[in-house]
Parts: sequence; C-alpha cells; structure tokens
Amino acid sequence: MIERALEFGLSKAGTVTALSTCIDTIVTTIVWDRLEAENPEFFDLYATIERQSKSLSRCNSSCSLSTQEGAVSSKRVSPVAEFVSL
Repeated sequence: MIERALEFGLSKAGTVTALSTCIDTIVTTIVWDRLEAENPEFFDLYATIERQSKSLSRCNSSCSLSTQEGAVSSKRVSPVAEFVSL
C-alpha cells in the first residue's frame, strides 16, 4: 500500500494519514523508515520531486488566471482523497 501512496505522490505524513484507517500508524511509519533506509537514493529523489511539486502548486495557485464570469471551473481532488477512495 505504501507503493500506491508513492505513486500518488503522497509524503510520509500523507501516507500515514491515508493508511491510518486500515493500518496502525506505527506500522506504516516503521515500514516507511525501513524503506527509506534501504533506498536512500530513491527517497532523496522522491523528496526533491515532492518539494518541486509543492512549489509548482503554490506558483500555480498564486498565478492562476481568473475565470470568465459564468465559466465552470474544474474541481481538483487531493491526492490523499483520491488514494483513500481506492
């Protein structure tokens, strides 16, 4: 399940939260920490991508164009909500 959370781009905290309904948070944290210790290069890259993604999201939010009056805006679903609904 952690693999699926990584595919959705969830952070460690997001993964722990998303899985807390079916897996004890301590177990998720221990498994994440073990994976991180065994695959430091992957998790370093993953953390870099996560930071860049957050930065891009903030930029998109602050730079978003105003929609024309009467236009329908698309509603985005958070990765955690999408992951939990699986």
